[in-house]
Amino acid sequence: MIHIWLPNAQASLRIWQDNNQQWQTAENWQEINTLVSFANKNKHRTACLYFPSLHLLHTSPNLTNAQLKTLGEAGKRYLFEDISINTVDDLQVKVQQNQTLPTLYALHGAERDQWLQSASLAGIEIVALLPDFLLLSNDKSNKFSENAQQAIFYQDQHCQLLRFGQAGMSVTYLPLILDKLNNIETFWVCGQVSKENQQFLEKFTEILPADFLPTPIKDPNRHWLNFAVIKRDNKTSPYLKVVASMMLLAIMMGLVVDGLRWFYYEKATEQTKEMLVIQYNQWFPNENLNPRLNLQRQLESKLIRQQSADDSLLTTLVSLQSIFQKNQTFAKNLSYANNHLQLQVVTADSNLLNHLINQLNEQGIQAKLGSVNTIAGETVASLQIQL
Repeated sequence: MIHIWLPNAQASLRIWQDNNQQWQTAENWQEINTLVSFANKNKHRTACLYFPSLHLLHTSPNLTNAQLKTLGEAGKRYLFEDISINTVDDLQVKVQQNQTLPTLYALHGAERDQWLQSASLAGIEIVALLPDFLLLSNDKSNKFSENAQQAIFYQDQHCQLLRFGQAGMSVTYLPLILDKLNNIETFWVCGQVSKENQQFLEKFTEILPADFLPTPIKDPNRHWLNFAVIKRDNKTSPYLKVVASMMLLAIMMGLVVDGLRWFYYEKATEQTKEMLVIQYNQWFPNENLNPRLNLQRQLESKLIRQQSADDSLLTTLVSLQSIFQKNQTFAKNLSYANNHLQLQVVTADSNLLNHLINQLNEQGIQAKLGSVNTIAGETVASLQIQL
């Protein structure tokens, strides 16, 4: 297997040489392919790429393994929503299982695919994709223990790496990281550590020099942080089940509301038809309403005798009906001729009749009162309205 290290996106690639136990630089993937061709004649070349840990997201959500399992892969992605600049939909998530409250690591699928595609164009298949802080896992002198309260810090001109226990990260500003690692008692330093970082470490805790370089790990394709292997979650997570249930409930509520609207609309339509029939019978007591014909056509046949009749007639009738209802008045014996509407109105007394005439005039309807009679305790008056 070929071990390749990418310290950062702008730096040259590094390829591990087994013969001298050193890293050799290469400007691009094609150059790596050329270097490998001299040592390996096999056309099928597999590789492990140690990518910059700066691209790695990690979080500790204070959830047990059982709770994380119930979330599913989609639910785990949304745990990174507050710390991810880009969308979390393409995150590949790995869980550190050997902890009571495990740490979650994630890598965006777009970045992963970019590295895999770049290598494949050079004829190299990446079967292991690991964060580069894992290169600090081996100490030839066996002084550094992953279980002790100690950490190892590595620096060169292209990267700064920190490893503590089984965790690690890429360092951008060391003092900020040191404030969070208050339980570390000893720091092992290696590489080309700057004087500034050396002073920061000395103020923080005890530091000890280490004379080893970052080295590849054994069996990287089986490592739990291997992002070249994608775990497929065939089960639907509870989060998605809740979302689907809410969507189904919203659809059902929409159908119920539409059904109620249709019901009340049909009910209002029937009531309107009944009221129109009653009104028609009041206006034309000597005429029978034909239920098979359109009501509007029957009204037009009764009221509009000329093809050139004023279109304001029906509008006036609607206004009259509203005013009559407010004044507890009904009309009968309607007729239309010479741009005048003749009808009889029936009210409880003369005061309501006067109030009706005033309201008609206020609405701009020219109403002229004719004969007024009192019949069976009701006031019946003839009314002429000019259109």
